[in-house]
Amino acid sequence: MKNNLKPLLISILSLVIFTIIIYQILSYLNPPITEDGHPYMPTQNILKSIFYSLIIGTIIFFISRRKLIKKKK
Repeated sequence: MKNNLKPLLISILSLVIFTIIIYQILSYLNPPITEDGHPYMPTQNILKSIFYSLIIGTIIFFISRRKLIKKKK
């Protein structure tokens, strides 16, 4: 259990950080404004940022877990 706790916390922290960063990048590239200039809810940008950050968080979890196991040996 302890072997998975630290990588899990690192992964969750990176998930939150990367979600915010990716959302900001996507909002900059595809702003949530209609042609008339009215803002709308950027659901597509939110879902994309969550999806990409889940992939990055999973990769970070496995990398940090592998390094933790190598460090203990």
